[in-house]
Amino acid sequence: MLDDLAQALQRPALWLYTTWIQFLIIYRRTALGPLWIILSPLAFIALLGLLFTVISHSNVSVFIPHMTIGFIVWTFISEIIGASSVLYIRSKSELMSGVTNHSVFHLRLIAKAAIKFLHQVIIIIAVCIIFQVPPILKLLLLLPAILLLLIHAYWVSVLYSIIAARYRDVTQLTDLLLRIGFLATPVIWMPTDSGRGSVIGSYLMANPFYHVLEPVRSAILGTAYPYNSLMISSVIALFGLLIANIFYKRFRKKAVLWI
Repeated sequence: MLDDLAQALQRPALWLYTTWIQFLIIYRRTALGPLWIILSPLAFIALLGLLFTVISHSNVSVFIPHMTIGFIVWTFISEIIGASSVLYIRSKSELMSGVTNHSVFHLRLIAKAAIKFLHQVIIIIAVCIIFQVPPILKLLLLLPAILLLLIHAYWVSVLYSIIAARYRDVTQLTDLLLRIGFLATPVIWMPTDSGRGSVIGSYLMANPFYHVLEPVRSAILGTAYPYNSLMISSVIALFGLLIANIFYKRFRKKAVLWI
C-alpha cells in the first residue's frame, strides 16, 4: 500500500491536477463559483452558532470560534467518510480498464476534500479576526494535528472503500454514522466538565472523532493543548494504517469484481 502511495505521490498529475480540473468544471457555470463552498458553512455557523449561544448561555466570543473550527474540520472528516463509501463504485470505469495503483483514487478523494477545506479556512481566519483570537506559538502544534488528519483520511479511505465495495449496506449506514458522530462530538456544543474521572471526560476519551478534531482546534484557539488526544490519535492512525494495508493487499483486486 505504501509503495503504491509513494508512486502516486510522485505523479501528482494523476490525482491533483485531475481533481483541480474537475473542481473547476463543477463551478464554471455558476454565478458565485467556489464561493458556494464558503457560503454554505458560513450560513450554518452564523445562524446555528448564534442560536446555540443564546440557548447555552455561552460567551459568543468563545463559542463561535469553537464551533467554526469544529464544524469545518468535521466537514472535512465527513467528506472523506461519505466519499469513501462510494469510491470504488464511482471509479468503476477506470478500475475495469486495468488501473492497478488504487492510491490514485484515494489521493483524488483527499485532494478534493482538502481543496474545499482550504477554501473554508478563510472563514476560520475571519472569525479569529472578528473575535480577536490572537495567533500564538501553539500554531506550531497545528502541523502534527493536520498531518494526523491527512493520515486518518488516507487509511479510512482505503479501508472504508474496500468494505463498502463488498457490503453495499455500509453505504446506507454512512449517513447514520455521520449524523450520530456529529452530535456525539463537541462540534456544536462545548464540554462543560471534561476533566479526568468525569462522565464527559470518560466519554470523550472513547470518542475517536474528538481525538482527531480537538488538537486542530486547540492549536488554533490557543486553549490547553490535548497532548493525550494527539497521542491517542497517533495510535489510532498507526493501527488504522496497519489494518488498511492488510485489506489493501488482500482485497483491492477483488474489489474490482465486487463492483
